[in-house]
Amino acid sequence: MDKYICTIINGLYKKTINVLKGKTIFEVLISNSIFLDAPCGGRGECGKCKVKVKGKLSLITDGEKEFLSDEEINKGFRLACYAKIEGDLTVYIDDNEFEVETNTKGLKIEINPSIDIKKYKNQVSLIVGMAVDIGTTTVAAFFYNLETGMHLYTASRINMQKAYGADVMSRINYCTNNEDGNEILHKVIIEQLNEMIDEFCRESGCNSSTICDCVLTGNTTMLLLAANISVVSLGHLPFEPQSYFGEYISNEKIGFNINKSANIYFMPIISGFLGGDAVSVMLACDYDKQEDNSYMVDIGTNGEMAIKHNGSIYACSTAAGPAFEGAQIKFGTGSIDGAIKKVSQENGKIKLSIIGKGNPIGICGSGLLDAVSIMKINNIIDETGRIEQDYKGIYKEYVFECDGEISFSLNDKKSIYITQKDIREVQLAKAAISAGTTMLLKSAQIEDFDVKNIYVAGGFGSAINMDSAGEIGLLPKHFTINAKSIGNAAGTGAIMALLSSNDRERANKISKQVKIVELSGNPIFENEFIERILF
Repeated sequence: MDKYICTIINGLYKKTINVLKGKTIFEVLISNSIFLDAPCGGRGECGKCKVKVKGKLSLITDGEKEFLSDEEINKGFRLACYAKIEGDLTVYIDDNEFEVETNTKGLKIEINPSIDIKKYKNQVSLIVGMAVDIGTTTVAAFFYNLETGMHLYTASRINMQKAYGADVMSRINYCTNNEDGNEILHKVIIEQLNEMIDEFCRESGCNSSTICDCVLTGNTTMLLLAANISVVSLGHLPFEPQSYFGEYISNEKIGFNINKSANIYFMPIISGFLGGDAVSVMLACDYDKQEDNSYMVDIGTNGEMAIKHNGSIYACSTAAGPAFEGAQIKFGTGSIDGAIKKVSQENGKIKLSIIGKGNPIGICGSGLLDAVSIMKINNIIDETGRIEQDYKGIYKEYVFECDGEISFSLNDKKSIYITQKDIREVQLAKAAISAGTTMLLKSAQIEDFDVKNIYVAGGFGSAINMDSAGEIGLLPKHFTINAKSIGNAAGTGAIMALLSSNDRERANKISKQVKIVELSGNPIFENEFIERILF
């Protein structure tokens, strides 16, 4: 088979590789561990994997033309999952960096690590521990001195597995449909974490052998993939995981570049869709110590939530979908430079807050929530979510028709706008979270105003305007008024388990205390979901 030269360029590096004729650009990039945002996993459904290309490629298809404007095509843009290599080429990739929530300030932990400090004292001068939060979209690694509890370094990335799908179900499907899928996704995340370990060593001057203990947290799918345990059983009833963790796994099986005698501790999980991240958040919120009614939610592609009432913990997980992560949204993007992170109104004008400098290139979840809230407040959308075609209000110049669809522009150039389909995606996401919350309240037999402590976790949870969340019905208004944003609480819980054997034991007890509220196939949840699609 013919071989060609492919040069890949972004602001950070220039890389030249040999490629085979007929391979798609997407296949070439992911096989060489080069990140490309592809929420649909390269199936040609999302249109997000746009790259600028010079060289010989297959002819552009009608499928690509659905996602690319004439201007983009003229400038040489193609969809990586469609474009097949026919000769030497150069691929230009944006070097935008994502904002990843890593804030864990204010931790007060009694330092009592699980490992034998004396044992490692004979091997290394500094004893380091690593706590890792593997999110579906982002990965954060926190490095600590295990003797003093001092924070040494934090590294964060977009999860490279995102190239195989934006949500857990798409990655489960990938593993189901590909014999070596589990091994591939395991290798992707371990290689990425090893890069983060290398970064820590480079920046701190430490040797990788100083890392003597490691704690991993994440949703069930992410932890199973990190452990290289099959996730296929999560794709069908009864969604039973092959391990509930809460134990060490030998690093010989995992493959981290750390101390040879170190093992990897995996936080306990509750069910197929209530993972170690949910347990970590509850640990960080002191769910086992709370006397008042408490509610926590970690909003991402999945929404994990739990209510503590009268000594019982009721928890559920609902598929919010990737809308709040920017996927399935016309101009949706992650928290990168140029992303609109906040939308407000002032004197009949729309104001935008943008990450970084320059012109906006898209909108991330927090900005999307604000925009939809403004549309609701100003009756640009009705209670069914339909954009009013004959809208005559103060923002009438922002409502226009594009490609046969009524949309709401966010700028005068009408270059970034909210489509009717975008509104539907937000409705599905907010209905899932809202209905899940209602099911927990019903299970605990309490009303929303009975809940005293409300915690909103995660990167998206830290960024959202609570007024907007209450306006569109993402959470009960009582919750949004009293909510406390707690940042990356899953990462916080992992750090607590790393530094304190007592907190690690608390996490295990919390995981066994949870009563799972089943939503799948539950007619009450389905009715609540349908009702909450409306604004």
